Amino acid sequence: ISIISPSFALERKKKQIQLEMLQRTYAGASKSKRLKNWVTDNSSINSDTHKALDILRARSRDLVKNDGYSQRAISAIQTNSVGTGITADITRNGQPDERIQDLWNKFADSTKCDAEGNLNFYGIQSLIMREIPESGECLIRKFPKKYSKNEIPFELKIIEPELIDSNKDTSCRIKEENTEIIYQGIKFNNRGKRIGYFLNNNYENIFNDSYYVDGKEILHCFRVDRASQARGVPWLSPILLDLKDLADYQDAELIRRKISSCFTGFIHDIDGINSGDGSDNDKDLQGEPMMPGTFEMLPPGKTITLSRPPNVSGYEEYVRTVLKKIAVGVGVSYEVLTSDLSQVNFSSARMGWLEFQRNLESWRWNILIPMFCNPVFNWFLESINLVYGINIDNVKVDWTPPRREMIDPLKETKADILSVRGGIKSLDEIHREYGSNLHNTLKKISYINKILDKFGITLDSDARNTTPSGGLKNKNVKE
Repeated sequence: ISIISPSFALERKKKQIQLEMLQRTYAGASKSKRLKNWVTDNSSINSDTHKALDILRARSRDLVKNDGYSQRAISAIQTNSVGTGITADITRNGQPDERIQDLWNKFADSTKCDAEGNLNFYGIQSLIMREIPESGECLIRKFPKKYSKNEIPFELKIIEPELIDSNKDTSCRIKEENTEIIYQGIKFNNRGKRIGYFLNNNYENIFNDSYYVDGKEILHCFRVDRASQARGVPWLSPILLDLKDLADYQDAELIRRKISSCFTGFIHDIDGINSGDGSDNDKDLQGEPMMPGTFEMLPPGKTITLSRPPNVSGYEEYVRTVLKKIAVGVGVSYEVLTSDLSQVNFSSARMGWLEFQRNLESWRWNILIPMFCNPVFNWFLESINLVYGINIDNVKVDWTPPRREMIDPLKETKADILSVRGGIKSLDEIHREYGSNLHNTLKKISYINKILDKFGITLDSDARNTTPSGGLKNKNVKE
């Protein structure tokens, strides 16, 4: 073509290049034969949860009840996120406020903060961090309590998400500007803020008699996976099929091994003397157990064939691979999920533990503390202001998670000392990482030092009188 009409050939080439550019796209978005069965949609997360949330929650709870790995995954999140509790350090203008701190400790340490009277504040934290991964979400309701001297006049009750009346829904109706909507039992204003909840009196809700609770009395805790998400999704959702398939596979393998353990032999009657019709001749063919070390003499015309069950290899490799996928899906390390340390060394164990610690920090500071701890503390401040007349201006709370367990305490402690001496971390930060309060620790050290000085005792841990190597300091030499 270029020989006959160079201009036409050039135009044709331009069109070919433009066509190729239009056809270029992401490989994952192609409609090739390989991907033709990949069915997707662009629906919102609220649309997805509206259709599937009840089933996902029921299956998640069933696996946690009946599957050891599911139970371990949820309990690992619960115990490592909260441990013995995330404690509050209360200050005013940068100084510890001992009066408010004492009132808070009495409230948090007592089971009187629980409407059911079973848990203290830290036990409620732990139960919340079990409900959220297992069921996807939970509610905490504030109940007013009759005034009593030296008590905070409210208590907390955890409400499971099954009690939200999901049938209350006006989201499909035509909405005017500045109107409120009800979606899956939750009332929202026109900007998507939660302003109330419709709760059932029981799990069955046979009579459809739900009641409305103002959003100021309810805390709704869940992991926000997408913008404008109304309800929380169980954390086991991406791996439900893997957990169920693994449980079925292990059951099948157990049955196969049970059959394999049954040492069976089949007697063949070559001469065909026995008819198999139940006559007296057939009585000789009835099976009998074989004792160890026995030599059986067979009649003429009979042979024995021993059973040979199939031997399936690769069981451990398959289970380990699936468990790694499950651990990744739920956000814990493989070693935490299985307690299997046979495949790791110190470095790999440390890397896995550090990655798990990052997840723990995210769950604490993005879910539990902002959605539960901070709002409850605000309720507490409002209460002591009304009941005791305490000024709450400039009062601040800092939350201290449980101590981070060390893999190599000697090396990590030395690293922490160098971090403080080098100005990388403050002494307060180090104490928080260890799950302690700097002010309380210094008070204890001061008290102990006074006792040691009174009796004239010098310990090598006393930095006032000893060198880092443990020797006594020369008092005549100025430092």
